[in-house]
Amino acid sequence: MKKYAVRRHYSYFETNSEEVDKGVFDEKLESFDQEFKALLEKYDLSFISNDTRFIAVQKMSATKCEKCGNLMIRPLAKIIF
Repeated sequence: MKKYAVRRHYSYFETNSEEVDKGVFDEKLESFDQEFKALLEKYDLSFISNDTRFIAVQKMSATKCEKCGNLMIRPLAKIIF
């Protein structure tokens, strides 16, 4: 039986509103995407898609794990008084 294996890649970088507005990381991310696609092709893998989301720290609880250093994100609980 034929099957497809689908793999996701997650990464992050720290930035601020000013850098987002100026597109500071656009060229860097474009270069990364080109190299990533070439690497996938080297191993006979197909690129499907990617997307970038900007997460406001004020609206989300974003912290780095003390053990592994990975970014952990969850919505802030809405507190009703």
